[in-house]
Amino acid sequence: MERRKVNCEVCKEVADAIKAWAVARDISCFRSECYNNIYVEMELTETEIEEVDELIDDCYDRLLTCTCSECGREGRYLMSEMENKYYENYQIMGRQMGLIQNIFPNIPAWIRSGAIDKYSGGFCICPECCGLI
Repeated sequence: MERRKVNCEVCKEVADAIKAWAVARDISCFRSECYNNIYVEMELTETEIEEVDELIDDCYDRLLTCTCSECGREGRYLMSEMENKYYENYQIMGRQMGLIQNIFPNIPAWIRSGAIDKYSGGFCICPECCGLI
């Protein structure tokens, strides 16, 4: 099959997922950064291009984003498949499921409160503004 060069501009979390996908398939993957933009370049077949497109869409569906209400710093976290299933249930049932920190223990607290907890109204403060860093 013929391969062609593909260049994707993605966030760090998605770039990491693409790199893991490429390594698992023994595909050369080059990554570069420019002004907080991350570019991933690979030579892929049409089938592999479709797989990467699906991977990127899936990752962005599972990506949580929160902006600090004090300094504007953005925090991102890529949920696992299991966390995403819990997240979908949490969207429906809310606090009836239990304490949010017990349901999502791996997600940093400030991202968890701003991106998941619908009762916080999206309000979050990063660790730097809280004085934790």
